[in-house]
Amino acid sequence: MHENCKAENDGNLYCYTSNQRTKETKSRKFRKLQQDTKPELVKQWETHLFKYPASTVDVTKFQST
Repeated sequence: MHENCKAENDGNLYCYTSNQRTKETKSRKFRKLQQDTKPELVKQWETHLFKYPASTVDVTKFQST
C-alpha cells in the first residue's frame, strides 16, 4: 500500500495510507449509502450512459441508440 507523507509546520511528518484515509473519512460508508438511496431510474440511466465514453460530443450518435 502506498503512503502519502506530508511534513507539517511543526516539523512532524504525517503519513497516511489510502485505506487509513478512507476509514477516517468514512467515504466507503457514504458511497454505499449514496448508492442505496439513489432512485432506480437514475441507476438505469447511469448503466446506459456507462456504455459511452465521457468524451462523446456527437449528440446524433448518442441519440441513435
